[in-house]
Amino acid sequence: MLVIPLGRIHRFAPAPRLSGCVVRFREAFLPHASSILFNHFVGYSSVPVPPEAAADLDALFGLIRREAQNGDRSSRSPLRHLLRALIAKIEGWWLRLVEMQPQALTDSQRRWERFTRLVEEKFQIEHSAGYYAGELGASLRGLNAITRLFAGVTVAEAIDRRLMLEAKRQLLFSAHSVGEISFALGFAEHSYFTRVFRKRLGMTPMQFRASNRPA
Repeated sequence: MLVIPLGRIHRFAPAPRLSGCVVRFREAFLPHASSILFNHFVGYSSVPVPPEAAADLDALFGLIRREAQNGDRSSRSPLRHLLRALIAKIEGWWLRLVEMQPQALTDSQRRWERFTRLVEEKFQIEHSAGYYAGELGASLRGLNAITRLFAGVTVAEAIDRRLMLEAKRQLLFSAHSVGEISFALGFAEHSYFTRVFRKRLGMTPMQFRASNRPA
């Protein structure tokens, strides 16, 4: 099971003998769906489906498909409940995967949500991992443990990923120059931004824009 967060640039590539179901929904339809599965710091969440759950999962997808194909506006409430049930199932599998007890997850998730909210507010002006640890009243080591749990990366790597996601979005969907984008993201020199971008993605911002921007 792959879970792709809002705003994450991705592509589905058809292949022989490959089949599956895709469920897409707008944030307004199901706001705050899951701070565990949907976040800006990972490309996607990959959660193994227990073999014994496969039949129930197929049945749930079937119900979602039928409700989505129903043009009746009254079907939106059942569809929301079905989507929440699907997300709850996936979260349960994730919880089993990381072997966390519910109370420990609750405490850690609360800290994780505070961190993600702060990053969303400050990532364009604050790039220091120490700043976020200080604002949250945590040690950097402790905050690193939280970000590794939920995103598989350190605090510094999480900040970099958020910066690079916004940089890619600006390069693909705006007419701003590389210098303008780098300044908006808090880089004093666009040459330094270019070095960071090339280190993370293996190409310069202009090369990324030229090779990926929609026609």
